[in-house]
Amino acid sequence: MTKTILLFLSTLSYQLGMTQNSHQKNDSFSYHRHELGLDGTNFIKQFLTLNNQSQAYNPKYYLTYRFHFKNESNLRAAIGGTYRKENTKSPNSSDPNRAQDFEKSLDFRIGYELNKKLSRRWNVFYGLDLRSSVSHLKNDATGQINGYQRGTKTDIKQTGVAPLLGFKLEINNRVSLTTEASLVINYHEEFSYFYYKPLFNGVPTRPDDNKKDTYNWYSSFNQPLFIILVIDL
Repeated sequence: MTKTILLFLSTLSYQLGMTQNSHQKNDSFSYHRHELGLDGTNFIKQFLTLNNQSQAYNPKYYLTYRFHFKNESNLRAAIGGTYRKENTKSPNSSDPNRAQDFEKSLDFRIGYELNKKLSRRWNVFYGLDLRSSVSHLKNDATGQINGYQRGTKTDIKQTGVAPLLGFKLEINNRVSLTTEASLVINYHEEFSYFYYKPLFNGVPTRPDDNKKDTYNWYSSFNQPLFIILVIDL
């Protein structure tokens, strides 16, 4: 088994070496087909002392991916999201149940970009994304009214397009840092309502009410205030 593993590692190292030598002879923008990226903004901020009082940064997309075409263009995608669940004791001491504050969301984008080399290490890219996000929020304890504990449920859907402009710094032929700015035009749908839970025995059930639907368009500008660490595979 040990000999087999050593043979496999030797073969893999040889193939990687041959691939790298072949790529070094190629002057194209990308040496590798696939690229994975992680948001490294918080990690990098630990080494900066210019602004110790900066607000906490929560990335929208945690994992990014690019497929490099030979014509100096990329198919790009990213995914992110949140999941939070908190259980608290009901404000009514006679209620054995626990109130729940729950949130989950999923953010996804896919797009296409073109690349231009500015220097040996610096590159600029520009393109267009299609973006989508969904989220669900539920809070059992938003207030008490007439013998009921009132809760809320909210579902949000967003779709949008985003022209973008970014820069890439190549540390070596596999590792790079990127950042970008984008102007997002979003269509927003929000559906929410109140629900009620009796606080005392003998209190009748109460139907959901105050349902509210919201539809609107809005735009937002995302500044290049984040750093993505990318690795070519």
